[in-house]
Amino acid sequence: MSAASASWDLKGRSALNAIQPQQQQRILRSQLWLQVVGKPLMWVIERGIDLERVGCVYGRGDVVLPDLFICLVARLLQILPKPELVLAMVRQEEHKYLRILGAVVVRLIGNQTMSNVTMEICFEDYRNIRVRGSDGNVSVEPLDKLCESLFFGSDQPDEPLEPGSENANLGGWLGLHLSSGIYRAATTSR
Repeated sequence: MSAASASWDLKGRSALNAIQPQQQQRILRSQLWLQVVGKPLMWVIERGIDLERVGCVYGRGDVVLPDLFICLVARLLQILPKPELVLAMVRQEEHKYLRILGAVVVRLIGNQTMSNVTMEICFEDYRNIRVRGSDGNVSVEPLDKLCESLFFGSDQPDEPLEPGSENANLGGWLGLHLSSGIYRAATTSR
């Protein structure tokens, strides 16, 4: 893929706005975020390599906490590294959690070309990933199935989600409701 075809699809907004405002506030107000904010890109990549699971926010009622994974995603969105670097995270084969970290960033703000490259790579990766659900329980899912729900949504249409599509659920495994790219209000009745 040429450098010209890899780009971010920000629609004139902050990349961090790709995360639903309610989830964004939970992340940015957490104690865990204080350990992540201000850290350089290499620190985020090192933590991505060391991850033991993926997840968004978990808990009930007033006690809802973000997972380190979603804090790293938010930090990457703040840093906004070059698209080629995020694709390198996806292309590397040794670290499965770093791969899925890059795939989520591509899904949130990458253009269609980047999404296609990421899908092609991730759909051929059958390693198991530990996923923390919103209830705090951890399950194991194949990486290719996680990427399928990431790029095709929870109802798995025949075609990948297009930029701007309504209610593109970022797979139930993260619990984020997004349009492809910058967030729009979800129209689900959850």
